[in-house]
Amino acid sequence: MKLRSMLALPMAVIILITTVLVAVLSAGSIGSWRQGQAALGRMEQLRQLLALQEVLGLERGRTNGALAAQSTALPGLQAALVARRQATDQSLRELAALPGLSTNVATILAELSARITEMRAGADMVIREPLEQRSAGGSTTAIDRMVALPPLLFPAVEEVLADISAADPAVAPLLTATRTASDLRLYGGLIISKFAGPMVRGERITLADVGQIRIQQGQVIELHRLLLTSISLARIGDQARDVVDAMEQHHFGAGQQLIDGLIVEALDTGKFSMTPMQLLAAYEPSLKVLITLRDRLFTLTRRAMEADQTERLHHLEATAAAGAGLLLAVLAALLMLHRWIIRPLAELAAMIIRLAQGDRSVHFAARRGSREIAELANAIEVLRAATIEADAAAARRRGELQRWTAQLRQVLDTIDLMQARAATITEVLPALLEQLASLRQDDAAAMPGVTAAIDATRAGIAVLRSCSGRLDRALRHMHAAGDREDIHMDELNSAMDDVARVVTAIQEAVNSVPQITLNAMRDLSARPNRSDLPRRGSDQAVHERILAQVQEMAAAAGGLQSALNQATHGLGLLARLRA
Repeated sequence: MKLRSMLALPMAVIILITTVLVAVLSAGSIGSWRQGQAALGRMEQLRQLLALQEVLGLERGRTNGALAAQSTALPGLQAALVARRQATDQSLRELAALPGLSTNVATILAELSARITEMRAGADMVIREPLEQRSAGGSTTAIDRMVALPPLLFPAVEEVLADISAADPAVAPLLTATRTASDLRLYGGLIISKFAGPMVRGERITLADVGQIRIQQGQVIELHRLLLTSISLARIGDQARDVVDAMEQHHFGAGQQLIDGLIVEALDTGKFSMTPMQLLAAYEPSLKVLITLRDRLFTLTRRAMEADQTERLHHLEATAAAGAGLLLAVLAALLMLHRWIIRPLAELAAMIIRLAQGDRSVHFAARRGSREIAELANAIEVLRAATIEADAAAARRRGELQRWTAQLRQVLDTIDLMQARAATITEVLPALLEQLASLRQDDAAAMPGVTAAIDATRAGIAVLRSCSGRLDRALRHMHAAGDREDIHMDELNSAMDDVARVVTAIQEAVNSVPQITLNAMRDLSARPNRSDLPRRGSDQAVHERILAQVQEMAAAAGGLQSALNQATHGLGLLARLRA
């Protein structure tokens, strides 16, 4: 497997891990930012819910006024009531059209719409009746239905507040302050509704009515304390000081004094000196102060959430930039790794493979910026040079071996020729001995010279018989030493010494045979007293055969010595070549 293929998987894993890490970090920041966006969307739902509570309170005030109005003032009050109802319907439609409303909130709005329709129908029935014919129970029922409408929105407000707090816990104190200011406005309006019942009935005020008003006042006081605590925890005292001071002066100052004065007057006289519309006109400025406080707290809450969202966006951008930088750094590191390590190593590996396959033309250039790779390239360059030198040495050795082999083949061929000459001598001597023995038997006068030739021939035959095995073993030894792949000159020289000793012994044994035989033949040819002419022809043929055999033996002996000299010379040349 190639180096690049081996490292491709680890590089891909590193890139994948880096990408996943960047994605996880970015996903957390994106998730937090999306939660912030959702919380801002919930803030709009909260604003619309608070606005709906407000318009319901305003519609309740106009309904109370219409229920207690004289016939002469009724047309103007009805027109104001219609306008308030239209505002309520518009607020309800806008709230229902907001995106992201939960199923529970949508259900609450649907129930509220049905209850509003029912309440309005009941109130209209009472308002259309003449004042003197209206029953106290009908007016009280209509007022109670109006009072029961705003609390229907409490579960929806709680759900939206919980969603906002979960998405942005840092604004929880501000949300509590906003919610408390809204509830304070709601309960402040409910106090007016508690006065509206006795005022509409025109009856004497009872202790039970006063008790209900005091209960509402107690709830307002608790909400006042909770509001101040929430503002303190949210640390927005400086930003809300003006509206808080206005609340203390107008609502808990003039507004509460008005309520206390009405209660004292009612307990003294048993009746109120004001109508519901007069009470609403006198008390409404203090309610507007609470609305202003609620809106200021809502604005501060939204600003805090937008600031948190801006911080989240900056964090997301920083995370994305850091992640992109990390990914680019990893990619750059991998590219540097590929450029300065992987690719050079792959090239070096490919060149080593080519070098191993016999290509000596490869060149390893040192690379800048990577000392280890350069050192490795230089080391491989040294190896390449050594390989080229080794190839040249091997080529020279192969040439020398070829010359050694050729020279050794010549030596072995000469040895084979030597063996052939020795075989010739071995064949000639017995035949010569036979001819000489026949000649001595036929010619008694030839005894002395022929006998000497026969003795010399027999001596040569005896030597040949004793040297035959030695020569054969020595020649086989030379062939065995010469046929090896590696030439061992010591073994060749040792075998050649054995051959030379055997050849010398053969030569010494047969050197005198030709001359002795020729002398005997000359003596026989020089005798004049030969009377057996018929046999001379036969003797002449014998003499000729003996002469031919002597000449052949002499030639074989000379060839044997010549072959020995050539073999010795060849071994000497081979030894010089090997050196």
